[in-house]
Amino acid sequence: MDPRYLKGIQLFNEGEYFEAHEIWEDVWGECVGTEKRFYQLLIQIAVALLKWQSGIPGGAEKMYGAAQKNFSQLPKEYLSINISMLNDKFNVLFEPLIAAQEKSSVPFPRRVFQLRLTPKA
Repeated sequence: MDPRYLKGIQLFNEGEYFEAHEIWEDVWGECVGTEKRFYQLLIQIAVALLKWQSGIPGGAEKMYGAAQKNFSQLPKEYLSINISMLNDKFNVLFEPLIAAQEKSSVPFPRRVFQLRLTPKA
């Protein structure tokens, strides 16, 4: 696995969404096909969280919607990430924001899911 991919996961899990997005964007620019779509998804998730954390809930919701399109076009697992489980966690986290009439009234969650690699059998 590309060490930048793993560094991005580490940064994401530390709540450093901007930095994770920057690293993944470098990798994304070198990819094609499914791999490119996968990195685009990771970038969109990181940006959605960054925007919500930064008090831009409308931008977060827009990135959430963009990510949903990529979720539907990826396999159930890719580069040792369970895409289905990630989608479920992302949906649960964003449910209050998506459902709210007044987006700015929904605080950024205290706890955000972590990206976990699935062990190879």
